[in-house]
Amino acid sequence: MYPQTTPLPSQRPAGWAIALGVVSAGFLIGALLFAALAVVGIGHDARLNSHGVTTTATVTDCDGTEVVVDFTTQDGERVSGDYISWPNQVSPAVGDRVEITYDSTDPTYIVAAGSAEDRLLGIGFTGAAVVAGSFATAAGAGALLVHRGRRRQVLMFRGAGAG
Repeated sequence: MYPQTTPLPSQRPAGWAIALGVVSAGFLIGALLFAALAVVGIGHDARLNSHGVTTTATVTDCDGTEVVVDFTTQDGERVSGDYISWPNQVSPAVGDRVEITYDSTDPTYIVAAGSAEDRLLGIGFTGAAVVAGSFATAAGAGALLVHRGRRRQVLMFRGAGAG
């Protein structure tokens, strides 16, 4: 009769390798985005540490999370700006006097005095970048292993067909 033939290798492993490669690329892009946000947050914190000036400001508006204040810089410039009041902080009322820290090189950049929000966001985004990078590495390794297994199947198929 006819000689026994070996069935063609399944196409599924190639699909899995591509899917894992796409997932890996997505996590890599996310890791890079989180790393960029971490650099921005840590940079803002460092800038306030070196150029920050703490002063008293008057609250002109408050909607619960966004606090609008008026204050005078150390150079005598009148500035109006806003900062975020976090949920664990008591929101001030209009007319209250609050302590703020502003960037002397950009007085519109304001945080509540003593706030570590930029540092905490930087640390949080750094952690997210590490986790996303780990997942990108794992998915990339998985894609490579699936691709190598598929390649091995094809080589075995070709070897079986030759004999």
